Amino acid sequence: RAVCEGPVEVKVRAVRSRTKALLHKREADGRMWRTTKPDVDNVVKAVLDALVMAGVLRDDTLVVKVTAFSLWAARDAGPCVEVFLAPVIADYGSKSGAGG
Repeated sequence: RAVCEGPVEVKVRAVRSRTKALLHKREADGRMWRTTKPDVDNVVKAVLDALVMAGVLRDDTLVVKVTAFSLWAARDAGPCVEVFLAPVIADYGSKSGAGG
């Protein structure tokens, strides 16, 4: 039985190691926005598939809200994917319901 059986919100932070070129530039030491491939939507698809295969989600159709970030790692850090799940309780996205 999957851990999540009802509607959920998923937050994904996909962090890639900096390229050698970025390490040599005088950029900020912390995380930076990454606007290169893979596209953040493809990373989210892979994360959702992994959650289903691991039995965390029964099906990825349960995901009703997604927030995703695509980042370069801090200068002294490595890559990671951070995933946060939360149940969604009767908030249909607006005051007038799902369609409004």
